[in-house]
Amino acid sequence: MSRWDAKAEKGRERWAAIEREASKQAIRAWVPEVSALATTADLAALPGLVLVLEPTASGALTDVVLDDHDRITLVVGPEGGISPNELARFATHVRLGPEVLRTSSAGPAALAVLNARLSRW
Repeated sequence: MSRWDAKAEKGRERWAAIEREASKQAIRAWVPEVSALATTADLAALPGLVLVLEPTASGALTDVVLDDHDRITLVVGPEGGISPNELARFATHVRLGPEVLRTSSAGPAALAVLNARLSRW
């Protein structure tokens, strides 16, 4: 295993522990899965609706039709954005708003929007 693979797995385990504890605190019926790192091709091939947060997208997350999808995957890119070649592999790019958020806050903000829109809150 390379050093990067070991770091990636350690990071995944850390996020899984955080997710598990947050789910307990929120009294959730199930704990969402924290998957291993995936390639762009892996993400683009996932079933259901794959939404990529992109600050330059013309459509807003609040405008996406969510009712017809059993699975929604949210892709949050790295600081500095996702490369144009990688963005081209995804069909649905959405923005949160006019401001660009850091990766660490964009994901939670988008999850809050999705939870509200799906009437979970």
